[in-house]
Amino acid sequence: MNLAALMAERGIADRTLPFGRYRDLPLSLVSRDYIAWLARSSSPKDAVFASFVADARKLQEALDAETIADGVLAGRAASGKPHPVYAIERLGDIDGVTLHDTIDAALAALSREYPVHPETGVRTTPDPEDDRILIWEILPTCHKKVVWHFSGWHWNAEEFGLDHGTLPGDAHCLYFLACNED
Repeated sequence: MNLAALMAERGIADRTLPFGRYRDLPLSLVSRDYIAWLARSSSPKDAVFASFVADARKLQEALDAETIADGVLAGRAASGKPHPVYAIERLGDIDGVTLHDTIDAALAALSREYPVHPETGVRTTPDPEDDRILIWEILPTCHKKVVWHFSGWHWNAEEFGLDHGTLPGDAHCLYFLACNED
């Protein structure tokens, strides 16, 4: 997931740095190494620097979680949990992997990512052309299978033997909603 999207997901404002080697750049455009350095800063010089350190720590925590999720999804590491975990893999113009303890938690995360507009009642959607979202069920043994998907028309929607996934509260699958936006 790109830094701007990760920051938005974590509620971190994309403020412009007023100091250092990335002065006058938004936090989302600095290197991940700089974010790690900023997150490790132990004695902030002033309140502004301290607020950026706090944001960098939240962002670094999210980056670390994404790295772990990538490892679990790739089978390089077990989740460490005695029950299945659910990884949301985003492909196409979207990217990133997140881990969730239950399928309901994964679907709730997607519902937050693609919210229903409060005034129109219409759900925002991924791109029906080339985006793909897969929810993998990953067992403690590292065996995995796709249990929910959104596959834009550039992808093989029949690959997993599943219908397109529906989000909680929706009458239609997310693909139908994406293709029928006005």
